[in-house]
Amino acid sequence: MGGFFSYESKPMQILMFLGDLILLNILYLVCCIPLFTIGAAQAGLFTACKVLLDKEDDSSPYAAFWRGFTTGFGTVTLAWGLMGVVTAAVTWLAVS
Repeated sequence: MGGFFSYESKPMQILMFLGDLILLNILYLVCCIPLFTIGAAQAGLFTACKVLLDKEDDSSPYAAFWRGFTTGFGTVTLAWGLMGVVTAAVTWLAVS
């Protein structure tokens, strides 16, 4: 039984990976509550998933999420806002 619950066992590694994914998705959803931060939250989630899947990088995926969120906040939020304005304009022209 001790082998199953050790951190090096394959089932525990899979469970820890799934737990990290669940917590990152909850963090993503919380950061998406204000609609204008969806782009920055996506950048943070992408950065965190890259860190989580990289076997050689042992940094925290949560720190990578915040690093990606803060570095992409200005540029990505501007792009997300422009995309929203263009989508709203095209929708308004199609409806009227």
